[in-house]
Amino acid sequence: MAAAIAYFDAFLEQKLDLVPWGYPCNRTEGGIHTGKGVPEDSCQVGVPGGVNIVARRFIIDETLRFVHTLTHVPEGRIVGRGGQGRGRGPDTQK
Repeated sequence: MAAAIAYFDAFLEQKLDLVPWGYPCNRTEGGIHTGKGVPEDSCQVGVPGGVNIVARRFIIDETLRFVHTLTHVPEGRIVGRGGQGRGRGPDTQK
């Protein structure tokens, strides 16, 4: 759960060094795939800034080493290339 929290927090705070990336790492973000199937694959390609992912829920299977996330952008909230959303102001709830 700590890995997932660090990943979500990285979107708001840009603290990518706190995310415990594995190696090799494959990540699909916004339809863009980071891995090429080689041992050097990395997920440290950045994330959009200023995106506060709230209302987090976790399902944990301690026998797996993978972290999967699924996010939903509510209607009326558009996230553009810079990660800056339009619509209502940022939520501070976690």
